[in-house]
Amino acid sequence: MLQLFLLEKKTLLKGWVLCFMLSFPFTFLPVFFSDGNLWQDIITRVPTSLLYTAGFSTALCMAALVINYDRQSVKLKIINKPAFKQLNSKLIPTGQGSLTEDLSFYLDVHHNDFQYTLDIIIDLEDYKKQTLVIVPILQEISSNDVISQYKELLKREFRLSSNKYRIEILFKPEEINLEDPMGLVKYFTLIEAKLKLKPT
Repeated sequence: MLQLFLLEKKTLLKGWVLCFMLSFPFTFLPVFFSDGNLWQDIITRVPTSLLYTAGFSTALCMAALVINYDRQSVKLKIINKPAFKQLNSKLIPTGQGSLTEDLSFYLDVHHNDFQYTLDIIIDLEDYKKQTLVIVPILQEISSNDVISQYKELLKREFRLSSNKYRIEILFKPEEINLEDPMGLVKYFTLIEAKLKLKPT
């Protein structure tokens, strides 16, 4: 978790400041519904409001860090399986420095003459529910019609997402023997056999 904190410390600071600025005014709401000198009450309230807002912002940022760490830990545990180590792949970070997207990563995979991205989607409500998403990168695809034709070839053997703009092949981790070094390689080979068939 310390490594994740160090990687995202600037983003966490920006998030903390944004959260502080958005929540600070709301801490004065009780003052507007109380009797007495409004401006005097506001001035008196400032130290308490600063303390409450700082604590709330810190708690929110730490919660986001812990949740993201838990998800990435699940990903790393899966990626360290023998089936992934056998792949010619590179870990690519994404979302670094973003306030709207968590720091995450995916695999850039090269197998034979094909390139893929491989990501692991973690269910936000149940970390035990995971989906492996394999996306073939096909330079020759220039239209949605061609994508649809490739999908027709692939869906006979694989489960696909409903994404109209790219091919996403979906697996559950339990569908693949990840302890077998060839567990994923054989699926890439099957995918390539379909991709080598020219759509009509």
